Amino acid sequence: RAIQFSFPIYDVDVTNQAFHLKIWVDDLSSDPVYQKFFVRPFYPSGIFPDSLNPFTTYVLFDNEDQPIGVEIPQGTFFVGWEQAVSADHSIPVGFDKNTPDAGMFSWYNIGDGWLPFGTTFSGALMIRPVFGPDTPNNTPDIPNAIQPVADSGDFEVYPNPSNGLLSLRSEHPVGEWTVVLMDQLGRIILNTAYQSELDLSDTANGLYFLFVKDRLGNVLANKKVLIQH
Repeated sequence: RAIQFSFPIYDVDVTNQAFHLKIWVDDLSSDPVYQKFFVRPFYPSGIFPDSLNPFTTYVLFDNEDQPIGVEIPQGTFFVGWEQAVSADHSIPVGFDKNTPDAGMFSWYNIGDGWLPFGTTFSGALMIRPVFGPDTPNNTPDIPNAIQPVADSGDFEVYPNPSNGLLSLRSEHPVGEWTVVLMDQLGRIILNTAYQSELDLSDTANGLYFLFVKDRLGNVLANKKVLIQH
């Protein structure tokens, strides 16, 4: 019914890129039994702010954009993606190191045929199929599923880099806003009511993502913040 991906948040926004979603049965050398072209990565943290490494659900649609189920016979099948366009930074997918033997069931192809991860990568790609009689919600279509906007000129965070004391300034009247600070693994470091001064002196050095949201959870601004004590 759907395929779920976990896209880690780091210092490069890949939501302007695209990938081809594919399902194979029996053999990777065969033609895919399902393909969806030019799918965009989506960061669901804006609608699941309290979830750690949330998954984005991509419902399987036919050519008329109607949800469908893909019949998977007993045996082996594969789900995966193909980078649609060349880019300096490819689309990343989460990697679960808690299942080190899963590398034996993961494959890659960079032009020389399919090769197993084997013991080179000890872990599992955070991609999973969704089975069952019911169609789940397509994450990008959930109400208020608004992507973080690029650095907005009418919202300022300073100083940046910061030693932990951060000031926020908006060109618009402040409403019932919330400030959320996330690290590069998507973990919530801070979730508080909007205020013009933030004390992050207990926050470890590193790059963070600061979101400002309205009372409905819509992302009003997204800023990268570098903490250097």
